[in-house]
Amino acid sequence: MSIKSIMTGFSVAAAAGYAAFQVSSKAEKQKKKLKSKAGKALRAIGDVVEDLKSMTF
Repeated sequence: MSIKSIMTGFSVAAAAGYAAFQVSSKAEKQKKKLKSKAGKALRAIGDVVEDLKSMTF
């Protein structure tokens, strides 16, 4: 084996690892964002229900 082929293999493996990391990192951020938005929506619905309850005696 030559040094050139070893370095090529190492470079390909590093690039694949980096790409996999970026994909998983992005998915995690989207997941957190979705949870945050869902929580805000639930709180808003709860506020609306409370307002409707207070308007109807």
